[in-house]
Amino acid sequence: MESREFKDIVLREKTLEKLIFNSCIFINCELSFSKIVDSKFINCEFINCTFNTLKFNFCDLINARFENCNLIGISWEYLRSRNILFPSIIYIRNSILKYNYFMNLDLNNIEISQCEIIESEFRNCELVSSDFSYCTFKLSSFENSNLIKANFKEAKNYYINTKNCKIKDAKFTFPEVINLLRDFNIKIE
Repeated sequence: MESREFKDIVLREKTLEKLIFNSCIFINCELSFSKIVDSKFINCEFINCTFNTLKFNFCDLINARFENCNLIGISWEYLRSRNILFPSIIYIRNSILKYNYFMNLDLNNIEISQCEIIESEFRNCELVSSDFSYCTFKLSSFENSNLIKANFKEAKNYYINTKNCKIKDAKFTFPEVINLLRDFNIKIE
């Protein structure tokens, strides 16, 4: 399917297989407790959508854009095809990410801005020049990831393990930058 708009579609407990969406827009759609297999989403935009506990097998996500979405219980590392090693997300804006796991992914230059990120994890990821500006984090962490030149301006409550993450030339704002000192067991008075 190419250059189509999908509105107000709700799919729960379904399996979608061998679908190709190219330059499509999804508006107010919900896909919950479902499985997507051997499918492609190329240059697609998702607006006001909810994705809850999706399972992916051999899928491509190329140049995806998410705006005002609820992304719940997604393990992004499984969103890979046989040919493409990593999903390609241009941005996730003004969205809620809850129980999301980004592991072993190359997400350089990704923009995840103005989002609420709850109980989510970024582990072993390449996030060079990524943008997390204006995000609010809750019980979320960055572990063993490359955050060189990342932007955390006006972000709140992030936890970055400074012992195993690279943060050279990353941008932070005061007072939240104090969070980077947590791992050093020091007292600030």
